[in-house]
Amino acid sequence: MSGLDKAAAALLLASGFIVMGIGAYFIFVRAPLLPEDFRFIGASAEAARASLPGLARWLGKVFMVMGGYILAAGVLTAYLGVLLLRMSAVNFIIDSDYKWFLFAVALLWAGALLTHWVSRLRSHPPSGGPL
Repeated sequence: MSGLDKAAAALLLASGFIVMGIGAYFIFVRAPLLPEDFRFIGASAEAARASLPGLARWLGKVFMVMGGYILAAGVLTAYLGVLLLRMSAVNFIIDSDYKWFLFAVALLWAGALLTHWVSRLRSHPPSGGPL
């Protein structure tokens, strides 16, 4: 495994830990409504609580579920980083006949993710304008 392969796997592993941290934040720390939420909707916290008394409780549950999915995605990402380190090393160390096939499968997976990401950006641009 080359130095770049090791770096890529380490970055994937680090990304997984970061995503796990984000998931844990949504589960354990994030408030249901932040000051920026009230600014965005154009209402005070008091007005929002008065007109939608169950909103904060419901959003707490939503963020707990969302945080669980984010945390799980982080675990999967970190696991893939560890697996990539082990799998790539083994396949290339033993000079497996299938090392390039397995590499191609990983590229297909990465290509699918990239294609989906680009498609989502085009259909829902962050700035509201076309890409």
